[in-house]
Amino acid sequence: MASLHEVSAAKDGVGFICVGPILVDRQISPKTSRNDKLYSTLFVKSAGNEAVVTLWDDASKWKLPLTELTLRGKFIKDTYNGKVSLRCEELSPPEGATEFAADEVQAPVAKPTMKDYLDAGIRAADYMVKKERPELASAAFSFTVDALVKGIKLQ
Repeated sequence: MASLHEVSAAKDGVGFICVGPILVDRQISPKTSRNDKLYSTLFVKSAGNEAVVTLWDDASKWKLPLTELTLRGKFIKDTYNGKVSLRCEELSPPEGATEFAADEVQAPVAKPTMKDYLDAGIRAADYMVKKERPELASAAFSFTVDALVKGIKLQ
């Protein structure tokens, strides 16, 4: 069993099977990442050390009790923005853990279709015509569609 102090002193990429005892400070309900995998974020503390544990796939379905416990599973240490981070893809649910209800899991963000991009471009071109700048309509259309395809949010 590794303590949080031992985990923070280890090199990135080192694996652990058991981490604890740790205090679960808070947990963010599961949501879908950009690569369409479900994950949940867990903030833990132990004797002055803090870490972020990211639970992936099946491990993310467990709602852990906000108490001191020992986590068992497959953990890989990483450092993210200077903070200790653990990635967990397999977790043996500790005593008191419950599954998240279906309504607590955040649905994936809807991905726009090409029709949505074209509609936004047409609205931008129409706006330029209404502002009596028809020479800018085609540029507004191209700029808007290109920006949306690249993932830039327009407001």
